[in-house]
Amino acid sequence: MTSEALLPADHPARATESPRPSPITAISDAAIARLKTRLPGRVKVEAFPDKPEEYDFEGYDAAALVLYDGSRFDAAGPVGEQGLRETQRLAVALLVRSLLGEGGAYRLIHETRVALHGVSLAGSTALRPLEAALDRADAGVWQYRLVFEAAVVAVPSSSAPGVALPRAFLSDRR
Repeated sequence: MTSEALLPADHPARATESPRPSPITAISDAAIARLKTRLPGRVKVEAFPDKPEEYDFEGYDAAALVLYDGSRFDAAGPVGEQGLRETQRLAVALLVRSLLGEGGAYRLIHETRVALHGVSLAGSTALRPLEAALDRADAGVWQYRLVFEAAVVAVPSSSAPGVALPRAFLSDRR
């Protein structure tokens, strides 16, 4: 049984339970951590900013900004199971001041792809590259967009009567 079934909703112990991060957050955070260890130190790696029009990577050759780019949902198991396969797209906006050389776009596009291609993050399937393309060029900064996808299992927070969940999700749900 889960703690949810054992503790009333207003029980004080529930207040100390820390919520699990969403798969979106977990995968994005893991991608940021991996890119920080794999890209050169002159590349600023972080989450895509809330106000991109105000973003500046002063003092760096480039910036790699990680962004959740959407999901598709497909049936995962036998008929009657509520579990779904969620295929998430993860985008990396690569901002660069030059195209060639050590900190140039061409090299960093390759290094970003190599850093994430085939890697499983936060319980996902291995990341698969989908595209790398120039988004825009403005005022001496080129912005490339690299898109990857990986799948995770998505289950509802509670099961509808008479509909089965995969056995693995019955013991550890919140």
